Amino acid sequence: MKCKIKIYYRYEGYTEEELLKSGLDHLRSAKILFDKNPLCYDSAGYLCHLGIELVLKACVLNHQDSFSGIHKLMDLYEILKAAGIKMKPKQENDLKRLDQFYHLRYTSPKKPVSIGDEDWHSVWSVFKAIKNYLPSSLKSFINDYAKKSIPLKKGGRILMVKPKNV
Repeated sequence: MKCKIKIYYRYEGYTEEELLKSGLDHLRSAKILFDKNPLCYDSAGYLCHLGIELVLKACVLNHQDSFSGIHKLMDLYEILKAAGIKMKPKQENDLKRLDQFYHLRYTSPKKPVSIGDEDWHSVWSVFKAIKNYLPSSLKSFINDYAKKSIPLKKGGRILMVKPKNV
């Protein structure tokens, strides 16, 4: 049975900024898990995959006003390569490795995916490489978003922390 891949369009309300917010938040969460405990590395790796996937989709949306519901990072990268965006061989290899982190959601003893805290450096290198291909307005958006404090608006919602004295 073949699944139909959904296409997400700008006119439906999808924006580069919202994809970047979600992607950055997944990467932030992954970094916290990498720094916390080796038992959290599978979750960290899966979040890294998801974060980079969303950043790639923001880049694709910026070039063609839509993105597909695919999850393979290398397939998303191929779309960008066709648009003239090409990473250095080191980042391409890191992206291939990171693409395997999708399988961390269902770990398999027969086909294990290794992961360690050193993988964070590769993830961040890939993120910076993708960020280089975004227009300056989106680069500024990323820098500004990184400095924001809670409450935040994301995905049509307000995210906030309840004060401790309430």
